[in-house]
Amino acid sequence: MYAHHRTLAIVAMSAWTAAVAHAQSPTPQTLLVEQGHYWQLHDNPQRAAEVWLKVLLLDPVQVDALYGLGLIGVQLNKPQQAQQYLARLEAIQPSPRLALQLAQDIALAQPQNQQRLEEARRLVDAGERDKATAVFRQLFDGRPPQGKIGREYYNNLAFNQADWSEARSGFQRLQREMPNDSIVALFYAKHLVRHGRADPAYRHRR
Repeated sequence: MYAHHRTLAIVAMSAWTAAVAHAQSPTPQTLLVEQGHYWQLHDNPQRAAEVWLKVLLLDPVQVDALYGLGLIGVQLNKPQQAQQYLARLEAIQPSPRLALQLAQDIALAQPQNQQRLEEARRLVDAGERDKATAVFRQLFDGRPPQGKIGREYYNNLAFNQADWSEARSGFQRLQREMPNDSIVALFYAKHLVRHGRADPAYRHRR
């Protein structure tokens, strides 16, 4: 009798394991998205574009593919392509974060904005943080900073006590948007330690 129940338990566990494995099996679209990110990360826009176009055949509003093709347009100096995919991203409701990221990428590709970014970084390195903040703000033109550039901006901003509230909110947003970005988490943690005694939210966590 014991052996019978043990056999049933093993069969049930095997069936459950198989069901979980099946549920967690990546879909063709998921695999293609991973491939697209891989080729983009390895600086192969041609292969990435081929994959992203396949993704859009499966899902015309897949945001990673639309962003990837738009970014390729920026990288290859094809502004019409970049704007085309930005328009498709902005047409999605609610508007995805990658629409803001692509708009920032397009703006940063402009020579005058590249110069501003270099100037802001130079000022940060020189310790002139208030001047750097002013240049960064010209660069963003009222839009919320995105991605790695946003990370730079909020890290610089957080050194000014008067701007800590904005920096803290910015770091929290970036953490929600990029939960796997360890540098955002590190920057935010360091500034929480610096501002900890003046930060009610930090005191509450302790």
